[in-house]
Amino acid sequence: QCDWSSDVCSSDLLAQWALEFEQYRMLALIALPIARRVGSVVRDTEIQLASVTRKLAGQWIGDSTEAIYLELTDLAGKIEAEITASTYRFAAAQAYGAIVVDRLARLDEQSLDERPTVGSFLSARFSPALRTYESMQAALQDLARRTARAADLIRTHIDLQLSRQNNDLLQALNRRTRQQIRLQQTVEGLSVAAVSYYVLGLIGYLLKGIKDAGYMTLDPSILTAAFVPIVVLALALAVRHIRKNHIS
Repeated sequence: QCDWSSDVCSSDLLAQWALEFEQYRMLALIALPIARRVGSVVRDTEIQLASVTRKLAGQWIGDSTEAIYLELTDLAGKIEAEITASTYRFAAAQAYGAIVVDRLARLDEQSLDERPTVGSFLSARFSPALRTYESMQAALQDLARRTARAADLIRTHIDLQLSRQNNDLLQALNRRTRQQIRLQQTVEGLSVAAVSYYVLGLIGYLLKGIKDAGYMTLDPSILTAAFVPIVVLALALAVRHIRKNHIS
């Protein structure tokens, strides 16, 4: 430790302090051009995001929904790229700035005749840069959150559209299914009628042959008519049984 009461030691210590202070101050200010560039990016992104949110508020739907979502995705990518590129630089500059602030505090200057001290003079011109870094980081994080919320809104809107489309599709499928069932029932009814006609024709031929052979005295047409409800009922039950086996 140097003895501050010694002029030589004090001069050497102050010279070393001044060199280190200036070095850390320059390192802390090296990220200021990045902060200016990020500021312009934030302004441009704010304008684009405001335009997209106005579209969402105006309920511009349909073919523009995908375009809005792609625009939001592009904005989110730009913001994340800026956050990735600037976070390390801002953090390093703020760390050097903290060293500068600490060195100014340790200097423990005393004001003479209410004149500004060197530390207050430098702090007044140095602190805005640190606040700029903080504000740019906060602005980027805020933009990222707002873009994420807007993307969530458009995704919700897209999900609602898909739900409506799926509901319409299911209703159309239900209608087609009912139509197919009715058509199948009609075909089954026609099939029962057609098969019954052929079966009754065979029964009529059989009864007519039996009568011609002298084994029956009754009129074949009367017996055939008596077989009509039996044949139709039997075929209907058979078709119903087959349909149930196919469904199960």
